Amino acid sequence: MSEAEESADGAEGASGNAIAFLNRLFSDSSETRTVALLSLEEAPPFYLLRLLALHDPDRIVRNEAQGLAVSWYGERAIELLLRVAWNDEWIVNRRDAWASLGEAGIDPVVLEECLSDSEKDDYEKVGAVLGLFDLGVEVARHLDEYLSSEEDLVSESLANSLKDRDEWPEWVAPYLLIILPPKIARNSDKRAKEAMSRLLEVATERSASLIP
Repeated sequence: MSEAEESADGAEGASGNAIAFLNRLFSDSSETRTVALLSLEEAPPFYLLRLLALHDPDRIVRNEAQGLAVSWYGERAIELLLRVAWNDEWIVNRRDAWASLGEAGIDPVVLEECLSDSEKDDYEKVGAVLGLFDLGVEVARHLDEYLSSEEDLVSESLANSLKDRDEWPEWVAPYLLIILPPKIARNSDKRAKEAMSRLLEVATERSASLIP
């Protein structure tokens, strides 16, 4: 086997391992998700932990994600990010979190305005706060809507876009790993299911390169 072939095989093996890890991380089993999360030896991109913390219905997994985020990325700003989605918890630590937001380059006044805007619903407030951290949340706000309308055409378009261009923020691919499986399971239209399944494959492939 040539050196180039060995290198290609190694890259393919690494990609396969990352995809297998992602499948565990976004598994239906909370135990599997927790084990995968705790197996990380290096800090993943922060949004992977944020996605799990914001979307995972299992409190254990969310708490593990929060704990790892705090240990890897610093307590105050990350704690605020994660707690914004848990309205019953984050307010308790509001003053302490506000006091150290300067370390993350966030203006507390601007953040206060985002959270106190009475014309915004909770999801919009979360989006506004995450937008301060430049995570492109406007894209996430609309992905769910896009995928609920003409699912086959939209999914095909997104799959091509994710595969062929780098215009999407990196976190979009793992975000799709969360929202697509239940949509595929619920959908009765064969073409839409096939298109969304293909999009899920592309999103998994794109996400694999993000795993340390």
